[in-house]
Amino acid sequence: MAEAAGATPLLTGLPDEITISEILVRLPPKPLLRCRAVSPAWRRATSTRDFLLSHHARQSALPLLYSHNDVADGGQSLDVTLFDHRAGVAAADQFQRVARLKTAPLEGGIDGSFTPLFYPVASCDGLLLLSIDCDLCICNPATRQYAPLEQLDGFMTVGLYPHPPTGLPRRGLGFQVSG
Repeated sequence: MAEAAGATPLLTGLPDEITISEILVRLPPKPLLRCRAVSPAWRRATSTRDFLLSHHARQSALPLLYSHNDVADGGQSLDVTLFDHRAGVAAADQFQRVARLKTAPLEGGIDGSFTPLFYPVASCDGLLLLSIDCDLCICNPATRQYAPLEQLDGFMTVGLYPHPPTGLPRRGLGFQVSG
């Protein structure tokens, strides 16, 4: 593929298809993020939708734990940790931090400042749905990117699920009937 286009192959001597589908897709998430810094070609190869879906399909579904902690500037951090409870995993490797998300203190609390707390609402395919003072955002801890979600009046988010035809995460909505 790369040779035909005149581009440098990802790994000399190996076709790009083997490098991507047999080697890079098997890497755990953190080493995969590091390898993306090797070259622009590796970053492009590991950013395609097909690659990300293949890589995610190889990851096991493990529970996420979270905790709030105070940070030095008066803000809060939300630590999201993966708990690997499978047999054979060394005790030292059972807890792996996925992300540390921080908020800064804002003006207006009793002591002149307050920190908005944020909580995980749901997760799906490696993405986190977070609630921040009643607002929602979707966060990708691997890339440290996030985007706010529009809140619909009268509805609340009850979960996040993969949409079968597209494979993309969808937000499940519920509503409360007053009566």
